[in-house]
Amino acid sequence: MADWDSTLAALYEGTLHPDRMAAFGGELAALTGSSLVTLVSHDFASASGTATALAGAGACEPGRYAREHAADNLWLQRCGHAVRTGALVHSDDHVGRAEFRATRLYEQVLRPLDRIDNALGLVALREGEEVVLLSLHRPGRMPAWDGHELAVLRRLSPHWVNAWALHRRLAWLEEQATTLDAALDVLPTPLVLFDAGGRIGKLNEAAARLLQDGSLLHGKAGLVSARHDGSALAAAIGAACRGRAGGDGARERARQRLILHDGDGQAAASVDIQPLPASLSADSFAAVMFVQPVSAPAGSEAGEVLRRMFDLTQAEAALALALRQHGQLGTAAAALGITPGSARTRLKVVFDKVGERSQAALLRVLDAVLGG
Repeated sequence: MADWDSTLAALYEGTLHPDRMAAFGGELAALTGSSLVTLVSHDFASASGTATALAGAGACEPGRYAREHAADNLWLQRCGHAVRTGALVHSDDHVGRAEFRATRLYEQVLRPLDRIDNALGLVALREGEEVVLLSLHRPGRMPAWDGHELAVLRRLSPHWVNAWALHRRLAWLEEQATTLDAALDVLPTPLVLFDAGGRIGKLNEAAARLLQDGSLLHGKAGLVSARHDGSALAAAIGAACRGRAGGDGARERARQRLILHDGDGQAAASVDIQPLPASLSADSFAAVMFVQPVSAPAGSEAGEVLRRMFDLTQAEAALALALRQHGQLGTAAAALGITPGSARTRLKVVFDKVGERSQAALLRVLDAVLGG
């Protein structure tokens, strides 16, 4: 019987060891009453993509889906406007089941799988026209997902987003390192793994050099401290490792992002701290911290700084800079030659990556990073 803790542990285990992601799919299927769970990548611009079964019968090989069905997946064709990082998207809100049952995807792939005619999509990433999501399915004869199951998926959403972001950062190391220890040392970004008490459990060479330098961060008695933002960093590490008490008394750990400053008050680095389940490994790592140092950019380099610090695409960085310049989203969209609707969709992705939820807060971060 799957439970929340084992499902979450399987997710992060699959993040660091992709060959174990199917175990997460099985846990999630049992937890949510789904008969099929697939990992889907889709490009709305080219109507192309892949789908890999993580749980349930794999009647359609990923290569066959890419060749024959990605372009006419009616669910994805209709729900594109609702797909954003962290969203939970129900197929019934966009496509009638009778209409879907007339498609080749249903007839050739999902009808043999016990007449599956509906889906829930849990979005890990939306970048421009590209999206990665989990697609959960159950046969049409079964009742719709109930409130408890939907609540579980909404609770899982930030972990799924965080896990996929972590996976992307480490994926390029697959051919360069065969162990996590080796991967950490190859990674050029300073990275620190914390235990449940917020103490250093492991760090890579880049982080060791940063702490040894001591001008921005330093380590003492197993703790990481910031030279000029000590209380803010300590609070962020605590919130990611130990959590904060919620209304029901349970402690909730959450992803933390902040800007570190140098002695002149200028932005010197961005910090991204992502919680991990304590059962991730024998070392019981509770959180991972990435540090992205940055120097004050010239105007022509500002977009590159934003891409490096917040993992923005070129188009997302351009929108952020245009919004900073013009102050109004509509004016920024016009300057970039895109529609206001496209700008709003793109801005939601920027909010997710930077960790803010309003234009005013985003502009404050941009001022801190780029010099205000």
